[in-house]
Amino acid sequence: MLPVAMMASIIKVKGRWRVQIRRKGHQPITETRPWSKAEAQRWALEIEAALAKGQSAGAVLARGVTIAQLIGKYRELRDRVRPILDTSNEHYMLQHLEEGLGAFEATAFSAAQLVAWCQARSQEGAGPYTVNMETLVVEFLDKHLPHCTCGWSSL
Repeated sequence: MLPVAMMASIIKVKGRWRVQIRRKGHQPITETRPWSKAEAQRWALEIEAALAKGQSAGAVLARGVTIAQLIGKYRELRDRVRPILDTSNEHYMLQHLEEGLGAFEATAFSAAQLVAWCQARSQEGAGPYTVNMETLVVEFLDKHLPHCTCGWSSL
């Protein structure tokens, strides 16, 4: 790996270390954790190296996060605004997605895996509308939630 000059701001805030990375063309990345200063510097270097290679910050931050964890985070975010009732179609759809796809790492989940899963759902008897709705949820989770993963280290 080529050395990357660190441009992150690392400061101590209330006994924790805050790392803030700002790069032109990217959203600012801020993370505050109870880590050591050396751990904060390592984390900042890892993120900056990934950005220098053209990787998205969301993909780097979401590394190791499973689809089940994204679904859990989605439920948590929804509970703040409008909880998903246990009797709703959305609850059952999310539950089914979690059971079928939950173990997959979100950033490593491929289009081919999604197609195979959709075909399996169709063979199980799920109709086109159901499969389409489940696919839209997976697409939403993939597209939006990885960009919100700052602070997800506790997942």
